[in-house]
Amino acid sequence: MLSPILLAACATGTSVVFVASGDFVILAADGIVKHTSRLGTGTTGFGQDCKILKQGNIFYAASGEYSIPDLQFDLKSIARSAILKAGTVRNIYTPIEMPILARLDAIARYSKTASPTEYAKWIKGVPVISIGFASFEDNAPTVAVVEFLVDAQGTSAPSRKNTFRGVPGRIQLAALGWNAEIMAASDPPAWDQRFLANPISTVQSLIQREIEASKREKRYDVGLPISIARISRNFSGWVPGYEGACRAGR
Repeated sequence: MLSPILLAACATGTSVVFVASGDFVILAADGIVKHTSRLGTGTTGFGQDCKILKQGNIFYAASGEYSIPDLQFDLKSIARSAILKAGTVRNIYTPIEMPILARLDAIARYSKTASPTEYAKWIKGVPVISIGFASFEDNAPTVAVVEFLVDAQGTSAPSRKNTFRGVPGRIQLAALGWNAEIMAASDPPAWDQRFLANPISTVQSLIQREIEASKREKRYDVGLPISIARISRNFSGWVPGYEGACRAGR
């Protein structure tokens, strides 16, 4: 998510969804990453990358700023280190918040020039970075999501956190990145029944809706391939046929 001229990589067009039932979590993401120039000239191209990552028994996925070489900022490295320190999803907040909050002001200052379009969204409330973690622990699927924001002056603001554990008979969902289509499609009560009847295809359809919206709006920043992981007591891994850009087992 680099080229020899040190492009920054971001997943501001990303769509990620975590859906938990009483027995498992489904994590799905699109596979497109946008590259931007460090010189502030905007988007330089798109590429494919695996957005569902794994460290030990914890899976994670993010949207927003991934990598800024000029600032020695690498979200993947920070997330891996945070997971090693935390050991569990329920303990993830302090290890992930401290290193990102320490860099957030610098990221905003840098991006004000390098990525002014994204910066303009951030100061209006769009998260700079959103990252979620999921595992099966203490006999239940567990999800933790944290969003990092700046205020209208581009200064770091309090992060938003959301933790939920699987509850029998209840479907819980968290969406990162572009999610208007996801939230609209998953709102009707009948969606819970569709999910329980066929969780993989139902979640795949949520990401596909965001891909179609990206095409309609000519953004092309949410796209194939779609990767899906399932996390439960007996199985944690990518769903066969839905490895997408994660085929290498990253």
